[in-house]
Amino acid sequence: MQENEKLKSFINVLKRKWWVVVLLGLLFSAGSAYEKSVLDNWTMQSGNVVITKTFTMENFDKYLTANYNSKFNIDKFCDLYQIQKNMINATEEKYNYSSFNLNWENLNEVQKYDWMQRHFFINDFGLGTYEIVYLLKESDPKEIQYVKKEAKNFLNDYFNTLIVELQKLEPDLKIKIIDEIEVYPTEISIDKNSIIKKYALIGFAAGCLLGIVILLVREMSLKNGRH
Repeated sequence: MQENEKLKSFINVLKRKWWVVVLLGLLFSAGSAYEKSVLDNWTMQSGNVVITKTFTMENFDKYLTANYNSKFNIDKFCDLYQIQKNMINATEEKYNYSSFNLNWENLNEVQKYDWMQRHFFINDFGLGTYEIVYLLKESDPKEIQYVKKEAKNFLNDYFNTLIVELQKLEPDLKIKIIDEIEVYPTEISIDKNSIIKKYALIGFAAGCLLGIVILLVREMSLKNGRH
């Protein structure tokens, strides 16, 4: 019997304070709709960004093998922190690195070098033929339109930075570009209006639920205070 009285009392509170519930619902609905309409990217990406440059270095491998009695590993050489540092220092005003990696500003210096190492590598095909690759995976957070515009130039600058370091080992280094490839992900447009409506409804429901909880807690507090 006492529980029924509490329920009736709370229903009466809802009848008097219904506008609080609706107001919170509308505020949450507007906030959710705004977030989705302004802050979200309305394309889905399917696939990786792959930019490559195939090139030859005349007699370079033979030169190093003859002088150091060991095969030169150009991919490991590409991982030198000095190369990453030189690349960033030379191009940080030219490119918006935060578009290549949306978390760029949160990285410290070493983490930035590590990111460069993970996304640039070299394939050695033998006989002085190599392929330098710039790879951004589908899961990498990025601004795809900017990447499409600047990825090839970004690879070219990285390649030139690498060559400068290689020329310190062999000043007469001769480079010949054989081929270049650009592969970008397929972009699928999303129905913006339906998504906004969906999140607006979810926001409204969440706001109303919060309003009911607030009124319930307030009513219980008042009841306890009277006792």
